[in-house]
Amino acid sequence: MRDAAFGSYPPHDRTAEIVGALPGPCDAVAFMPGHTVVAADVDQDWLYDKLKYQQNRESNDPSTGLGLFLAAMADRLGNPPMYASVLTVAPHRAAMRRGQLTEQGGAHRGWADYRTDVRSYRYTAGTTQGNVDMGIGPGGRWDVYVRVDSSQQGGGGPSRELLSTALTMVPAGEQLFGSAPVHDTRALRTMLSGGFTPICTEVLFLTRPQG
Repeated sequence: MRDAAFGSYPPHDRTAEIVGALPGPCDAVAFMPGHTVVAADVDQDWLYDKLKYQQNRESNDPSTGLGLFLAAMADRLGNPPMYASVLTVAPHRAAMRRGQLTEQGGAHRGWADYRTDVRSYRYTAGTTQGNVDMGIGPGGRWDVYVRVDSSQQGGGGPSRELLSTALTMVPAGEQLFGSAPVHDTRALRTMLSGGFTPICTEVLFLTRPQG
């Protein structure tokens, strides 16, 4: 993921590789251009059997059958909850924060359950108010989830301000990852307008829930 954040992708060879289960609560599958990465305890023969349709289809065939593969993957892992998203990334940004950050509880459970070391912050800057959730995602990466107050929804400005603030919260030289649910185009537009770049489609399987 870190390499992809800098534009260095795996080869476009229409294959899949297994990197094994990662620390944390989730197994994961990342669909990159022409390459699939599986972070789970599955064997290569099983994986290739479930992905034969990708190997045999023509390059101009728009069908992928990924839904069938994800269903088989979920069944293999015990049908845990799934979190499917477009994964985006942006680099640390050294900038002055316009508002005040106060650490608090109450991170978004639907997002936090898939991360570790989650912290939630309340952000206030004039009329802009919301929450910034930070946590550690698969592979030890920095993940973010922002929520503006309901009274300010409908415009992207407050969300972009929260994302800009979040980029100052990761160490210099690090990348910050944000997940836009695959069904939420508004969330994806917000990430793009906030300076985040899409790098892959990712599906997280909550196989080892924490507490």
